[in-house]
Amino acid sequence: MESETRQPASPGVTVLSIGVGSFDDGSDLEELGFVPARMSEVEEAFDRLGATVATSLDPTEIEVEALLRGRLVDVSQPSGVVVVHLIGHGRIDRSHRLSFVARDNREVDVDRWIEKAQQEVERGGMRHRVVFLVDTCSAGVATGRQPFTEIDADRGVWALGAAVSTSPTESGQFSSRIAAALHRLADLDLHIDEESIRFSRFVRELIRVIRSDPADQRLSLGFSVEQGDADWPFLPNPRLVALTPEQLRTRRRSLGYVPGEGDSGAPAAGGQADDTAYFADRASGRGLVPVDTGTGFFSGRTAELTRAMEWVSGTGPLLTVTGAAGAGKSGLLGVIVCAADPGLRRRFRELWESSGLDLPEVPDIVAVHARQRSAQQVLAAIASAVWARRPKQTDEEGEGNRGPGTPPQTSEALRFLLAREQKNRLIVLDAVDESTEPQAVLRLVADLLAPREAGERHSAPAPCRILLGGRREVVTALSALDEAADIEGLHIDLDASEPAAVEQDVRRYVRRLLDAQGPYATGPSSEFAGLLAKKGAAHLVRGARGDEPWGPFLLAGLYVHFLLTLKYPPRDEVGADMYAKAASPHLPTLLESILKTRRHDYPHLRAVLAVLARSRGDGMPRTTLKRGLRALGVDSIEEQHFQDTLWEASPFLRYGSDPQSGETLYRLFHQGLVDYLHDHPTSEDPLDEAASLALEGELLSELVRPYSSDPQEGKDPWEAAEGEPYVLRHALGHAARARSAAHAESLLTDPHFLVRFDLREDHRALDLVRSERAADFLRLLSASWVTHARLRGAAERASVFAFDADRLGLREARERFSRIAQDAAVRPEDAAYRLLWSCGGRVNSNSRSVGTAGTTVSDIAFSPDGSLLAAATDRGVQVLETETWKSVAPLFGRRSRSGISKVAFSPDGRLLAFARHSFTRSVQLWDVHHRVPAGAPWQCRTGTVNALTFSSDSRRLAVASEELGVSVWDITGDDPCEEARWDLGETEDITRFQAVAFSSVGHLLAVCSSGGTTLWDLEDGGRTLVDDERYARSVCFSPDGGLVAVAVHGGSVALYSVATRSKVGSVAVPAGNDLAFTRDGTLLVVGGWQAFHVVDVASMHVVNRLPVAARSASIAVHPDTSVLVSGDEDGHLRLWKSLTGEAPPPELPKFDKGVVGSPDGSFIAVQDADNSLLSLRNPVTGEEIANWSCAEPLSDLTSSPDGSLLAATSFQRLYVFPADPAPVRDFGSVRLSGKASSLLPLVFSPDSRLVGVALGRRGSMQAVEVWEARTLRLCASIPVAGELSSFGFAGPQLVYVVVDGALGTYRCTPPEPEAPLP
Repeated sequence: MESETRQPASPGVTVLSIGVGSFDDGSDLEELGFVPARMSEVEEAFDRLGATVATSLDPTEIEVEALLRGRLVDVSQPSGVVVVHLIGHGRIDRSHRLSFVARDNREVDVDRWIEKAQQEVERGGMRHRVVFLVDTCSAGVATGRQPFTEIDADRGVWALGAAVSTSPTESGQFSSRIAAALHRLADLDLHIDEESIRFSRFVRELIRVIRSDPADQRLSLGFSVEQGDADWPFLPNPRLVALTPEQLRTRRRSLGYVPGEGDSGAPAAGGQADDTAYFADRASGRGLVPVDTGTGFFSGRTAELTRAMEWVSGTGPLLTVTGAAGAGKSGLLGVIVCAADPGLRRRFRELWESSGLDLPEVPDIVAVHARQRSAQQVLAAIASAVWARRPKQTDEEGEGNRGPGTPPQTSEALRFLLAREQKNRLIVLDAVDESTEPQAVLRLVADLLAPREAGERHSAPAPCRILLGGRREVVTALSALDEAADIEGLHIDLDASEPAAVEQDVRRYVRRLLDAQGPYATGPSSEFAGLLAKKGAAHLVRGARGDEPWGPFLLAGLYVHFLLTLKYPPRDEVGADMYAKAASPHLPTLLESILKTRRHDYPHLRAVLAVLARSRGDGMPRTTLKRGLRALGVDSIEEQHFQDTLWEASPFLRYGSDPQSGETLYRLFHQGLVDYLHDHPTSEDPLDEAASLALEGELLSELVRPYSSDPQEGKDPWEAAEGEPYVLRHALGHAARARSAAHAESLLTDPHFLVRFDLREDHRALDLVRSERAADFLRLLSASWVTHARLRGAAERASVFAFDADRLGLREARERFSRIAQDAAVRPEDAAYRLLWSCGGRVNSNSRSVGTAGTTVSDIAFSPDGSLLAAATDRGVQVLETETWKSVAPLFGRRSRSGISKVAFSPDGRLLAFARHSFTRSVQLWDVHHRVPAGAPWQCRTGTVNALTFSSDSRRLAVASEELGVSVWDITGDDPCEEARWDLGETEDITRFQAVAFSSVGHLLAVCSSGGTTLWDLEDGGRTLVDDERYARSVCFSPDGGLVAVAVHGGSVALYSVATRSKVGSVAVPAGNDLAFTRDGTLLVVGGWQAFHVVDVASMHVVNRLPVAARSASIAVHPDTSVLVSGDEDGHLRLWKSLTGEAPPPELPKFDKGVVGSPDGSFIAVQDADNSLLSLRNPVTGEEIANWSCAEPLSDLTSSPDGSLLAATSFQRLYVFPADPAPVRDFGSVRLSGKASSLLPLVFSPDSRLVGVALGRRGSMQAVEVWEARTLRLCASIPVAGELSSFGFAGPQLVYVVVDGALGTYRCTPPEPEAPLP
């Protein structure tokens, strides 16, 4: 599956198409009558994509050479890409080079011209890329080679051929397929900000066209698509080809386009222009009125604008402006920017003068938006703007001696630059909540504004001032950052404004929009514009509830849109009053009014919006959307009418760009509309649950319909879906929403789907399947889930599936996936590999994986109702909802150098406590409902935190610290208050506290430490030692509080009665690092490094073992469903739906380092995981040839250079035995004079006669012993006085050693066969 991201503007493309189908008299070559038609097909296809095409039909050899020289060598004004298309006869000469036959029967050396084009690139004479499309017999002879003349040369030539090696081609079909691929690309609905199509995408599309043809023809290419050799801008966005610059500007200022949205490119290219357009658009407030951004409408938020300008005139470092969507925050910031920026002030005077205030100019302002930008892109945009406006350097350049054109790349470097210029710049940063990394953007703000120490008694002030805009729940998370604790800031909340003032602002805004155009600017309806504005504003503001998720200016814009689209505008006051009532403060009601007025002209408008309401992720592409309309009864719709309907729907849409395909994604702009249209897809009457599920099923059927095929045909229908990644990404999510077991079964038993679907998305559909075949495929998924989630290519994933299927004994699946791996590969013709066999290895139980934002997970916790899960990662706290496992809030809590160690929810679900990897300011609380910090980091003595736990009444938080013992805090007040503490010095020995847990009832706290486990009653202060096992690692209470479980370092878990303080049972399991009861208390899960053990509480017997391939740091059980989740050190969460209902996976042998192959390929010698069994296997079939059991574990298995001997060591013995399977048991061994080194391997001499082993002797002294390999006679014992870092043979009898950096050699003469032992 290709991975597409936005590219720089595509360079110009010129095409030279040369075809020869007719030949001069006397030629014995067959006439090719199809050549002109094929050339026309290629020309037409390239023309649709804006390429300049030159054709030459039936030229002579001299003419062909001149044409190629003119395009490839003698270029006065080179274009960005030159495409050379050749179609005709091809010949191979004696040196195996391809020639193209001209009309006069003379030959043009194709290989030479490919090499010549590359040479021009290497010497700098040609600065464009060249693509050869060769449609001749035996084309692969030329196109299958890499055209490099120097090993470090830059690639400038890419060649594709119609046939592999010496194979014939068929009637110019290759050219037809090129044209078909180009037409498919020309039909793409790419986002308007996607400026180019990559060459790799063209190649993959061409491959799909070829594979869809029944004819068996392969493509020849001399580069690797999978290795990124073709990732460069090739063709322009087809949506932009036919547009003039003025038409493009008109499109961007028309309905629905939001500057910067869907823009995934780096802001460095045109970033300042993009930011200017963004803030001018916001200042205009034009909303849904298709006029130029120079026209100003927004005059609202006068009171807040006055407060903001007072702050601008002051010295405060931070101002945050928050509000719901459509509250006017971006308009407010846009007006400030247009007035303050000297470069915009005159150009957009109308925009800020419409505010009615005398807004000042701010010479050093920098304005940047964060929408769809990463934190690094935001930093780059700010740095580029500051760098561009800096004065020219006259002396030293400063830190790092940066030269011109190299703006800062880090927050520290940007802060240094801002401090050095001493301008105290104002930086305006809007749409923080719409950044791809809002938490990281907030951290950037903190890095720039946080006071720094400048001496013993002084601190350096912030080098700039920042005006920040976004949604409240995101922006206010700034205070959760430890770095931001000392930043003084002012906050303006637009949602808390005075209603009367807001009504006046909205009234003026509506009136200005109505006066701009249409029947309300001139004509009979113009006299009622004031009435419509007055009464509409009153309805919008006075009827609004305080918790509405949409703002009044958003509603006002839609209200104006409703008025402008009326077929019969009001002609009297009664009509105006009636239409003003449509100004509802409830967004869905306003939507219904608009749908009613437009249903005659656009009967399918509601269906389009309803399908998008059921879309998933970031939106749905046009192709998928149009197909989905069939689920709502729209069986056919003309393309132009569909486009017009989409245009009419634009007031309710937002547009994005698919990160893989680059196509435009359409989505509803507000969740309120999504919810409403999901329940009301066909009318104002809601669907019942059964009808809604049926509709979801119909929608899914339409989405996957093009890729459903008869399995008997043996085709790969899902390959075409790579061009529609939405389906691969969300098909299973739609199946889960439809609760369709049939669809889930069909998808999850289709190997072609399995190698392509996105495992990072909603995978609840896996719980719907029940068949044995589906169970086998789920086993394969579980075996390498994380690997499949990271791999994007179908061939690579199929290869992994085949490997796992073979080692798990699923032979049929292995064969199918092996074939897919070969068929789906896109490689040069000679590159191939094939799995022969696999066996053994670690096996995950049937779990699935969810990636987190971190690289490690230290702790996890469920909310009391199970709807949320918090994960402590190295990059912050991540809170996920547990239905689809998507984040519900940006990452929070991480300091600049420390991640999160522990998390815990309060039993009432209001608070989440988390601890950082830090000694000071380590504990903080988070408001779960409002998704904001509940206070600053604690300034309390908590130390480095090992555990957190809430009391059952949620009033107390207990903290276990590595250095400061256990402390209990009352958290009901504004600041935490210490209630009790158990210090380290209260016991005879220094006690290390590992874990704490509150009972679900009462005030009992279990404390787990190096001295045992104690129950601490916080009411009377009494402490009872219930378990004196040292180094207890984990503790937890049963759900009813009657039992407490303790895991100790020695490898057992004990259960104690809380009432009697006595042991009621124990079970031996590998050392558990975490414990969790199921919701009914009947099962106890014991976490471990390689497996989890499920223990029956009544009998204290292990009833199931769940193998895990990754190291787990924490486990948690869902409070309602008993789903088990583990947080792993590889940054993933793993989920188990069943703890006892499925058979345990098979125990397979494990092969780690104990594997060595013979040089002649006759065998592979392997040791199992505990190194007690050595076997020889056939490397081709995997069949065991012989085996040998050893009483001692072996290590360091080594083969002699001639393959006749194997050697290994145990603790203090050397083993040597023949590699011949017949006498494999006839081994020899000898006792060594010391322990074999685990760091330095055994070494054979080049003639296989001697073997050397490094030993550790008394203290740090080492030695090298050299033995005659077959007789095990000692040749030499070389003492080493220092640290031996390396040794080996430099010949049959020469041994070198490296000791403390010194190098020496020794000659070791083996004894004669009859000589006595030395």
